[in-house]
Amino acid sequence: MSSSKSGAASGGAAAGHAHTNPMDQYVNALPSPTAGAAGAAASVRAIIHQALTNPKILSGFAELRSHPAVVAALDRSGAGDDPALHTLDLFAKGTYSDYSSAAPGTYLTLTDGQLTKLRQLTVVSVAQRIAAGASSSTIAGTTGGKKNKTKKGGGNKKKKGGANATATTVSYDVLRSELGMETSAD
Repeated sequence: MSSSKSGAASGGAAAGHAHTNPMDQYVNALPSPTAGAAGAAASVRAIIHQALTNPKILSGFAELRSHPAVVAALDRSGAGDDPALHTLDLFAKGTYSDYSSAAPGTYLTLTDGQLTKLRQLTVVSVAQRIAAGASSSTIAGTTGGKKNKTKKGGGNKKKKGGANATATTVSYDVLRSELGMETSAD
């Protein structure tokens, strides 16, 4: 494929140019932290909704949450109790289970697309939690938190990502629980 075709396929960026963080478009659209309270809050809420809805945005929620314009518009009391702030925290490090077990009004009401994204991020959060726990201790109730240092049939082959890359196994039961999936009684 020629470089002009690859540039077009990647959204028009010229081949060889650094990729930008997709969250940057939302961060750059935030109003000034000194903007009027009512207008700024509405604008920030709309930007948060767009970021949560965009299926290409899978990271950067903690950075958006801590941005001065977001804090100024939605956390005037300093308590951090606004549902939009809780929802950004949820997408940054929470799980679907956190969302489904929370009291009404804790988080924003999520659309089907946002729920799908939250489930995807839940898999990542659970794997990160288990990987962190597996490196220091066993996580209670999980048998699938083992680190695998070699590929199946491994030998001395290097894994993608380098010689020190490790894989974490997450048990299906842990994921099923975190994703709120019903257990079928066969």
